[in-house]
Amino acid sequence: MIVVEDLHKTFGANKVLRGVNLHVPKGQTTVIIGGSGSGKSVLMKHIIGLLFPDQGRVLVDGEDLCALSESDLVRVRRRFGMVFQGAALFDSMPVWQNVGFALLQHTNMPHGEVMEIARERLEWVGLNADVMERMPAELSGGMRKRVGFARAIAMDPEILLYDEPTTGLDPVMSDVINRLVRSLQERLGITAVMITHDMVSAYYVADHIAMLYLGEIVQSGTPDEIRASREPLVRQFVTGDSTGGVYQVR
Repeated sequence: MIVVEDLHKTFGANKVLRGVNLHVPKGQTTVIIGGSGSGKSVLMKHIIGLLFPDQGRVLVDGEDLCALSESDLVRVRRRFGMVFQGAALFDSMPVWQNVGFALLQHTNMPHGEVMEIARERLEWVGLNADVMERMPAELSGGMRKRVGFARAIAMDPEILLYDEPTTGLDPVMSDVINRLVRSLQERLGITAVMITHDMVSAYYVADHIAMLYLGEIVQSGTPDEIRASREPLVRQFVTGDSTGGVYQVR
């Protein structure tokens, strides 16, 4: 579904991506792991066409994002849903308007139909209809995360991108979110890409894991292959060993 070929990106003197190659199979979940400053967020912005490479290309279902017109790029972007790290809800809107935001902005669907879709998507992520009229400030952190999930799937995307979905959550709520990621993939058959440094999440949700380090993929494989890796960089990162002496902290 997504192919990244020899991707390079530099900001000033900072070489962020240095020849990234990545294949994301259709209908599966690919997790990109790596520490802060490794280039994960920049890579994700290329995948959705918010940034364009200095060299290389990104193909989404065979279409080269760099070769598309603005209107075609918008069409491709509408195939994506995005779950943001901090949920990124609009504080001035009730929950149902947050969930249905894209429908309200990009379709002529009556508000009643948007509310029904919002109610259904909230049920899919384990929230009752009684949150529909609540404001984001009235929700717990875990509930805000799930509202963000509901918004991401409101327009029936083919591809879901997750930006650190368990950041800031306690272990129990992190497990709830991990199970939600897996259940949505199984229920909807979507292609998913997650960036995270949480190895519990990575092992649980991933079909494939790729480690990004200083702008390059140093290893990719199944969760079992990554767990058993003898590559020193990967081994130090996945075990969290600060004394390993290989992985550079930025």
